[in-house]
Amino acid sequence: MRTIKTERLENGNLLVTIPIEFRQTAQGRKLVAEDTEQDDGGCRMAMCLAIARARNWQKLIDDGEIAGADEIAKRTGRDSSYVRRILRLSTLSPEIVHLIISGEYPPKLSLTVLTGAMPNDWDEQKEQFLTNLK
Repeated sequence: MRTIKTERLENGNLLVTIPIEFRQTAQGRKLVAEDTEQDDGGCRMAMCLAIARARNWQKLIDDGEIAGADEIAKRTGRDSSYVRRILRLSTLSPEIVHLIISGEYPPKLSLTVLTGAMPNDWDEQKEQFLTNLK
């Protein structure tokens, strides 16, 4: 791990070097210092909420109470493409769901990543979301 460096320049100014990186979160991009403990509770909660919505909406569809994503979008006032992206989370691997709930998922995993292209096979999901994002 890199450390913070301080150096006095010839003109008397101080040059402070702080190792940082940009991270994508549910709230947008964050500037993060490497040495700091991460509070990604907001990202975790966004993923948990989306998974809960997906499962609830899928149950409504399975029970025949709602015809499909377009009806959910109309009832909730959301865009139908958003509803379809969230609905895909209803097929997310139970192992990945458990890791998200417990907060033990890779730091690069976010709702944006989850709602992208997702394989149906749970082993392929683990490869895509857990192994490739470490």
